[in-house]
Amino acid sequence: MSGGFGFEFLAPVWLSGVLLLPLLAWVTRRSLADLPRRQMRVSLAVRCVIIVLLLLALAGLNVLRQSHRTFVVLAMDESLSVDGDGRRAAADFIRSAVADGTHNVAVLPFHAQPQAMIVGKAAIHGWLSALQVSQPNTAAAPDSELPETAAGNDAGAAVTSTAAAGMAIAADDPRTATDLSAAVRAAVHHVPAGRVPHVVLLTDGLETIGDVAAMVSRSQCPVSAVPLPTRKDPELQVSEVVVPAEVAEGQPFRLEAVIDANHDDRIIVDVFAGDFRAASEVHDVTAGENRFLFDQQIRQPTEFTVRIRPPDDAVGTEADSQNYAAAAFMDSIAENNQASGIVHTSGQPRVLMVSPAEEQNRSLAWAMKEQGIGLEFRAAAGLPEELNELQPYSAVILSDVAATD
Repeated sequence: MSGGFGFEFLAPVWLSGVLLLPLLAWVTRRSLADLPRRQMRVSLAVRCVIIVLLLLALAGLNVLRQSHRTFVVLAMDESLSVDGDGRRAAADFIRSAVADGTHNVAVLPFHAQPQAMIVGKAAIHGWLSALQVSQPNTAAAPDSELPETAAGNDAGAAVTSTAAAGMAIAADDPRTATDLSAAVRAAVHHVPAGRVPHVVLLTDGLETIGDVAAMVSRSQCPVSAVPLPTRKDPELQVSEVVVPAEVAEGQPFRLEAVIDANHDDRIIVDVFAGDFRAASEVHDVTAGENRFLFDQQIRQPTEFTVRIRPPDDAVGTEADSQNYAAAAFMDSIAENNQASGIVHTSGQPRVLMVSPAEEQNRSLAWAMKEQGIGLEFRAAAGLPEELNELQPYSAVILSDVAATD
């Protein structure tokens, strides 16, 4: 771009059409039309101009002009990891940015997904007025209102029970996750043409989905961050279950459970292979990221689920139970206490056939066995109701099954 101007073609391949101009000149010169030479030249020039303009239109010519007008998108984190103090800090920052008036400002609320962008001072002030800056039902009760436990007035255990009882959150609530990369992507795409984008992330930085660093690198857009205070409530979370995508039948592999905590605690980690508990271990966690390994082995595709629970729920000796009860399991949000991962097997494919007449399909079972395919029969009543129960099968065949079954 020179002098603040430049050109851009969306489909430059159409510019190759200028090769037709010499051909047009040759045809005009060889024309038998009885016209004066000057008129022939004017006609050729007009035709060339029309063709050039048509080619520029097809090539998508855009004139670029350097702009210094900045459009600021304030992306506000509305996930549950940001408490009332964090929301108030974000709201105050947004008010000051709007009152400054130096740049055009828009607000993009987000959690697991970006929400609708709010543009314009009046709309932003209206949104701020309706914004809840405190998380309902998340504050722990005063010490005087804490219930007494069996071991006495245990504040740590009471915080757990109070928070667990107060957090009425659906398991699929998008506020339980944070995707900073999706917020940056949506903010950049919503910036009007001719404006210089600048994204400001108002967040506590606890990203659970995506890779914001990679997104910022790809977008080539200035991104700033305003750190918000994290929740002061004690929190434990199963962040990720790391498993191989595929293993051979019977091949041992390691499952890695990633558990984040904002305090030191003791927990029980349960590993479920489908509906069966494959492992259960007591672990001490420290503030930050904790990783635990479990050896597993499967012969069919299996969904592994990692769950954490209080140690006093463990079944053991009386001495163990007393030791477990002494270590409080302090957690505020129960919905993020589990995560899953699916491991596929590379062995013999399996097919599920639902049919009321198994004997009539013995020849099919024999033919599939000869081809190295396992066939399993079930009655209509035995058809799996959950999607994860169909994971072990490469195909499902319904034979003579009535629509009412």
